[in-house]
Amino acid sequence: DEPITSFAQPGAVQYMDPALLAGDLPSRATDIWSVGACLHRALSDEGVYGEVPDAQPLLAIRAALSTPPRLSEKLSDEERTLVADCLALAGSRPATALEVAERIDALRGR
Repeated sequence: DEPITSFAQPGAVQYMDPALLAGDLPSRATDIWSVGACLHRALSDEGVYGEVPDAQPLLAIRAALSTPPRLSEKLSDEERTLVADCLALAGSRPATALEVAERIDALRGR
């Protein structure tokens, strides 16, 4: 196994399910987590861990492993619910990317 710093910039930690950082294998669930983190950034211009130090990979990893994701106040209630679900903050995560896409379409149509 290669350390995360060999294939990704420290800021990319924002978009990785902490389970991957802890040694789990990539899965559909870890991909959905990443989609949620990307949605959060796109909708709020904020990372789920705030701004992680790009020049200090170990601090970026520590932030991801020791800090629960925070949702921005800039998100609407519906956006907040979708991102929280993707990050499994309420205990359940959408089963597929299609489910996430359908929920995004529903948000856009509101």
